[in-house]
Amino acid sequence: MYFSSMRIIILLILMTGCTNQNLELQKENMRLKDEVLKYKEQANSLRNEAEALTNQVDSLKSKLYKCDIMIKSFETSK
Repeated sequence: MYFSSMRIIILLILMTGCTNQNLELQKENMRLKDEVLKYKEQANSLRNEAEALTNQVDSLKSKLYKCDIMIKSFETSK
């Protein structure tokens, strides 16, 4: 009787320990998922900024090209 009670107690202790460890792992998993989500949001934001900068560069190249054409036409008209 004593040994069966001890076995039950030991099993309960082991189960409690496993449950606590599982909860800790779940918390860590949630924390890591949140961290990954933040990195994805940052990456998306950087992609958007890069696209905006690319559009600005394209616009400036277009303006520069128009200026070059105006300068060449001015030089040839002299």
